[in-house]
Amino acid sequence: MIPFNHNNFLHAEGVSPSPQKVAYALAELALDGERRNISLVDPFCGDGTTLMIAGLNFSEKVSSLVGMDLNENAVLCANMNLEELSRMRAASGHYFPKIRTAPGNALTFSIPKSEEDNIVITDPPYGRRSKFVDLEGNHSPVDFKLFFKNLYSHKIPKVVFSMDSDFPEESLENIHYGPVRVATQWDRSF
Repeated sequence: MIPFNHNNFLHAEGVSPSPQKVAYALAELALDGERRNISLVDPFCGDGTTLMIAGLNFSEKVSSLVGMDLNENAVLCANMNLEELSRMRAASGHYFPKIRTAPGNALTFSIPKSEEDNIVITDPPYGRRSKFVDLEGNHSPVDFKLFFKNLYSHKIPKVVFSMDSDFPEESLENIHYGPVRVATQWDRSF
């Protein structure tokens, strides 16, 4: 794994970056068996850690990195972080995938049609990490049933996401999502 020094990049207030080892494992699982020209989509991108690790370590398979988040400051940080990493890689003569970031709601986002195969890769917020706020200003858990229903409507061939002890497992009950779904359990202490 090619890591990066997280202290050299921007962080949005209230965003808990994904551990780099988790980000690497997600990218490795997502890209296992894949060829080239893959677009990795992270609908909960935060400051961009998962996309940064994927771009650094799997650029031979990834043609574009697409990030979105409800937190507009996080999306701004993610874009600036990815652009800086792209500049650093170019200066050393290495390729870095195209970057697209935008504010967006993971529960209702749409993925633009492209010639690339889209794979969703994400370390979503849940439990204590959830920063979703409902219309009354109350913190509420992410509605993963709606999230998966939205993914299914886009016919995404593969989704790889992390799970930890805060994940609301009832969100997975009676969900039959597409041909491939990889869910992993992580101990966030590493």
